[in-house]
Amino acid sequence: MKKLVFTALAVVAFSAVAMAKTGEVKGSDLLSYEDTDCVSETADKMDCLDPENKLSAEEANKIYQILYNNCIGAGPVNRLTQG
Repeated sequence: MKKLVFTALAVVAFSAVAMAKTGEVKGSDLLSYEDTDCVSETADKMDCLDPENKLSAEEANKIYQILYNNCIGAGPVNRLTQG
């Protein structure tokens, strides 16, 4: 019986300590993770360059590869932004 009482008191004490300094986090204090989606970005650029799909498959593939590689090599792709 002593073990049960001690366990109950310990649980109550530790739960109170755990909740002592909790507070609400404001939305403006959070950091959000922003990831550049080079596939979507490149596809959007291809749609602008050739809206009627008049390029041959070979031409479209070469241009796509150039745009995609430029997106990947454009510096840091992953960024943290405050939001």
